[in-house]
Amino acid sequence: GEVAQFRQIQDPSRWNLLALSGDDGSGHAQLKTGGKPPAGVPSVPAVELSRFYVDVKYHGQGIAQRMMDAVKARSRELGASCIYLSVWQDQPQAIRFYSKEGFSIAGTLVFMVGNDPKDDWLMVHPLD
Repeated sequence: GEVAQFRQIQDPSRWNLLALSGDDGSGHAQLKTGGKPPAGVPSVPAVELSRFYVDVKYHGQGIAQRMMDAVKARSRELGASCIYLSVWQDQPQAIRFYSKEGFSIAGTLVFMVGNDPKDDWLMVHPLD
C-alpha cells in the first residue's frame, strides 16, 4: 500500500528515480542496495532493480531507455559489479526490453502476489 511505498522511498538502502512528463509522473525505477542477492547472481556487490515501470501512455517515447541509462549510471556510482531483477515470465515485452539492455536470464524465482505464486525470471546485467 501507500504506507509501505512511502517507507521504501525513505529507506536509505533504496534509490528512486521518477520520470516526469510535464506535471505527470511517467515512470519510476528503484534500486535496492545491501541484502544478499539470490542464487544465480554471479558477482557482488550487486544492486537489485526492484521497480521499473513506465506508464503505458508513455511507451515508445524513449523514457524507459533514458531511465535504464540512469539506473546503470547510478549502479556504477554505487560500486556495483552487476544489476539483477526479477520479471514475470508472462511479460514478453519487458523481457525483450531487459534483454536488449544487456540483461540475461540467470535462473528462476517465485514471486508471491498475495497468496498467488508467480514464476519469474531472474535476469542479470554485468557492469563494466
